[in-house]
Amino acid sequence: MSGSVAAIAVERLSVAFGDRLVLEDVSFTVSPGALVGVLGPNGAGKTTLLRALLGEVTADGRLTLAAPVAYVPQVSDVQAAFPIDAQGVVVMGLYPRLGWWRRPSRDDRRRALALLDQVGMADRARSPFGELSGGQRQRVLLARALAQEGRVMLLDEPLSGVDTRSRALMLEVLRQQCAEDRTVLMTTHDLAEAARVCDRMLLLNRRLIAAGTTQEIFTEEVLRRAYGADVLMLDGRVGALDDPHHHTTTERRRWNG
Repeated sequence: MSGSVAAIAVERLSVAFGDRLVLEDVSFTVSPGALVGVLGPNGAGKTTLLRALLGEVTADGRLTLAAPVAYVPQVSDVQAAFPIDAQGVVVMGLYPRLGWWRRPSRDDRRRALALLDQVGMADRARSPFGELSGGQRQRVLLARALAQEGRVMLLDEPLSGVDTRSRALMLEVLRQQCAEDRTVLMTTHDLAEAARVCDRMLLLNRRLIAAGTTQEIFTEEVLRRAYGADVLMLDGRVGALDDPHHHTTTERRRWNG
């Protein structure tokens, strides 16, 4: 991580939907070049945090992000029947620079193809988006975000339910983005994976429970504050049970050694 000016600065952020307070008094900063995981139980406010950073929900508090900002939604939030091929999806990421009124040029389509190649999807450029697997669609959405050339990348559960190859390719791309001093903030339910790949973590449960490194986050006391009774100890190792709606029984047990 480098630079003295924060890529993301959040001060006393609160979000309410009607009478329900979803985020309360959340404050943190993220340095340029960091890969940060946002963790917490189901309903903790992880997706709402991203939506607040994107300006999609009304929020109290102060938010500062290095512009431009790129976004990768959960693949389940994107219509699989979207009538466009993979290359066309990536070209859509170029529109903010092109202007919606200008027809993409041959160079623009070449740029989109190069980005698909970066995520290992060049051979499926002309495939309809809806015919791709979940992991392949997620890689195409990542390529679309790369087209936006964001200084900050926000990703909502980018690795959830994707195949092993897609997961490895996406993580490689995200690490390269950080090496180029871009900042990546991604939500995840997978504590073990976050511990392996993230520089820092934010642990949410409506409030910010903790922010720090794996060693600072993965303690029984800190995890219990976020997950309550769903924290287990086994042979000196601490783990949390993820939301059963997102993982199978065998996948729910994630341990930090």
